[in-house]
Parts: sequence; structure tokens; C-alpha cells
Amino acid sequence: MKQGKIQESILDRAVLRRINCRRPEIVTKPAAGMDFAAAEFLGAQNCPVSHMNTMCGSAEECGRLAVFKAAAGLWAQGANVYGVHISVLMPDRTDEQELRTFVDAAEAVCAGAGIEIMGGHTQVSPSVAAFTVTVCAHGFLEKDKLRDRRSVHDGDDLVMAGCAGLSGTAVLDNRAHGLLTEKYNPDFIEGAAEFFELCSVKEAAQIASDFGVSAVHDVSSTGIFGALWEFASWSQKGFVIDLKKIPLRQETVEICNYFDLNPYRLESAGALLIAAPHGEQLVHLLKKEGIAAAVIGEVTGSNDKLIVNDDEKGCMEPPRCSEMSKVEWRNVR
Repeated sequence: MKQGKIQESILDRAVLRRINCRRPEIVTKPAAGMDFAAAEFLGAQNCPVSHMNTMCGSAEECGRLAVFKAAAGLWAQGANVYGVHISVLMPDRTDEQELRTFVDAAEAVCAGAGIEIMGGHTQVSPSVAAFTVTVCAHGFLEKDKLRDRRSVHDGDDLVMAGCAGLSGTAVLDNRAHGLLTEKYNPDFIEGAAEFFELCSVKEAAQIASDFGVSAVHDVSSTGIFGALWEFASWSQKGFVIDLKKIPLRQETVEICNYFDLNPYRLESAGALLIAAPHGEQLVHLLKKEGIAAAVIGEVTGSNDKLIVNDDEKGCMEPPRCSEMSKVEWRNVR
């Protein structure tokens, strides 16, 4: 199989069709594009919810991003995230200082978001070449806020909150900062280093929840194009997207050009894809709080996944391997 998220067809036949044990308390079922799980208990006003994410990278990258990625799947649904469990697999060359770097970074993220590290697992393993971190986020969600695919309607605006490729840009800069400063003005590149601080969707998700939306999907490892594809699979809808309306930072554009990467498929923690009526009103509220946002398209009743770029119109291709995997890091200094 190729690197990155597995194809939907493989997910369906190798995973989803083989999961048959069901419990009545679990009100969400595993599916392509379904980011979280929720349980419902008789008499309870809130549903316990959880979301899990795994990432690989340096101690610093994982510390600054892994919690955000796991929590985003719950924040996107309007949930209150109260805690995380963290599993850390480390290469056998790891020293104690690297572990401290990871924990300090993760704790800083949690402290800023009001999340407690509830426990987890740490292990040095020869089977991994980099920090491999799995975070399970826990929260609760009011029953009446649970959304399903029937909430999405033809003609809903598709709003993007946050910019495409932020977390990917931050990681690229972190791994090749010296190389990039030889090509670009150091002050310009320093802006990319600060993108780690923009990878929380908590505030944007709260604004969307208060506004009243049809659906929210966090934009993650396969970028805004991957998020659109997953959203269409989950909602069983199509879409038309105006490529030029997708928010992008210039640092992302330049760094992607340098590495010959597609910014629309680049990892994008810190962004949300939102389906809602009256999208321009939501954009106004987001921008009022300093959050980049735009109506980038609309939901359609067909299965077509269309991208418009000036006078050109084409069909979106399925998500491929992670853009980050295209970079030969051993040749980057």
C-alpha cells in the first residue's frame, strides 16, 4: 500500500466490513470521513466523545502538533475536550532530553487549551525511525449537537476557517530552516516558524457551533483537498470549489514552490471545513476574531467533486500519499 491514508476502497473491504460487534450505546459508527466516536447513555444530557490521531516526526513537532490534531476532531463537533491519553514510541537513539522536549511542548499546548494529560504509554523501540505519537482526546458533547450526514443540504456554503497548509509549512521550516534561510529573507521564514502557534481550531469551532452550522470537518494530514474528499464521502454530497478563494499564507506558497509540493494537499492542522447556510455571515464573525476565513464553494446534490480555477473546471482526484513524504529528508540540511 502507498504511504499516507489508505484508499477508501481498501478501508471499506479490509477494515470497515470486518467490524461487526456493535453496542447500542455507541451512536456513531466507523466510516470514511467520520472523525470521532460518541456514546449515549440513558438519562445523560451529554455524550462522551473521543478522537484518536497518530503522527510521526521530531520530538518538538509531535509535542507541538499531536494534541491539537487529536483535539481538533472533537472541537470541530462542538465538544468540550477535557483530557488526553498519549502513547509515545521513540527510536532507540532517543535521549532523555528529547523526551523532555516532547512532554514540555505537549504540556504547553494542553495548558493553553485547558486539557489535562491523563496518562499514556512511553516506550523506546527499534521498530520506529522517529517519534511516533498517538493521542486519544476525550470530551463531552451535548446530545442535541450531534450531527449526521442528513444535516448537510444542497446549496450550503462551504467555508474554510484558517489557512491551508499551516502545520505542514511549520514542519517544513523546522526540518529545513537553514536551507530556506539561504533562499529567502530570514524575517520572511521566521513567520513560518510561528505557524505552530496557529494550529488550534478551538476558537473557530466554537464560533461555528454558536452560529449554527450543518457540518464541520477538521482539515488534517491530507490537506484541504483531502478534507473535501472525506466530507463528500461522509455526507454523500458533491461540491464546487473556487481554488483561488482558499486562504493561503505567502510563506506556504513559497516553501511549497521550493519543495515542489501542492499546498492544497499539504498537512493543514489549524483549519476547518464548514458547511453552513449564510456562509458570508459566518466568515464575518470569524474574521472579526482575527481568524482567516472565506466561502470557498458550495455543496451540490450530485456526486461530482469539482474545482474551478479561473476559466478552467476539473474533477478532484482522490487523496494520494502525504505531500511531506515526497521530500527526500536525508538530502535536506
